[in-house]
Amino acid sequence: GLDPNDPIRITPDKRPGCEHDYLHRPRNGWTARLGVQGGEAAWYKHKDLAQMLTKRAVGWLKEHDKRQPFFLYLAHRNIHGPLIPDPRFRGTSDIGVYGDFLAELDWSVGEVLDALDEAELASDTRVLFTSDNGAVVKYEPMDHATINGHAVNGVLRGQKTDVYEGGVRVPLIARWPKHVPADSEDDSLIALTDMLATFADFFGVDLPENAGEDSFSFLGALLDQPARQATRDAMVNDSFAGMLAIRHGDWKLILGQHGGGVSKQPIPYDRSQPPGQLFHLGRDIREATNVYEQHPANVEKLTDLLERYREEGRSAPADRRAAQEPRNR
Repeated sequence: GLDPNDPIRITPDKRPGCEHDYLHRPRNGWTARLGVQGGEAAWYKHKDLAQMLTKRAVGWLKEHDKRQPFFLYLAHRNIHGPLIPDPRFRGTSDIGVYGDFLAELDWSVGEVLDALDEAELASDTRVLFTSDNGAVVKYEPMDHATINGHAVNGVLRGQKTDVYEGGVRVPLIARWPKHVPADSEDDSLIALTDMLATFADFFGVDLPENAGEDSFSFLGALLDQPARQATRDAMVNDSFAGMLAIRHGDWKLILGQHGGGVSKQPIPYDRSQPPGQLFHLGRDIREATNVYEQHPANVEKLTDLLERYREEGRSAPADRRAAQEPRNR
């Protein structure tokens, strides 16, 4: 619906530092406030967006030439705020509008999967469903995010913007009949940056050395087959405020005393506590017991690994066909 004579214009944040790109802006607990002007014909009402996106996606699939390959990227706003579901979903959940918005997302996914079935494309289509971060209740430090009695991140500590598992661990659900084993699970370590290397691996394309510096293929895990490339055994996470964490196997080191998420007030340094946090996620998925002082060798090993990634500017090998790490099943 965009009128070419009334284009959408982004107005920048004029505060010092915001003239830089995302990677070089200040990371001190606030973000750039970008404004929007123009494009009035293309503006939408929040309550209509999920219905609109679903209708567009389903319609596109129905009209698609089944003889041609396709890629559909459907980026929902559900369940990002503001929480405004279509009226038909209001009151459908026991936990309020947050649950209503989830129900609308669930409906939308079902409509897309049904469209693939009706077009007889399901067996030839790989579907991946995931999210970019954990859920959030409100932007302030919170160990366990709960909405009307529902633990939105399960047992995980923290929420969106935190470096704790509740901020960075998300669902990844795959469907590809006769290729992805039904009801199967895999505990491989995966990041969303791995999509690039995985798709390249699937299509037999060699990525340039300077592309996907932190991308590993998880095609072997997806298809329950031996990996053809080096697989991920470590992962770097960062928080909204720029606090870093690194995980290797079940061990996770956080280079700070808290989650590094959004906070209205600076969190003071506590000299009575260790300077960092170390957790064994295999035994303590809740990140409840900090064993930083009990395992100095692990702290040193993980710190050195993070420094090596920093110095080399990458965590993935330049030659992705290098020696493969065995996957944990």
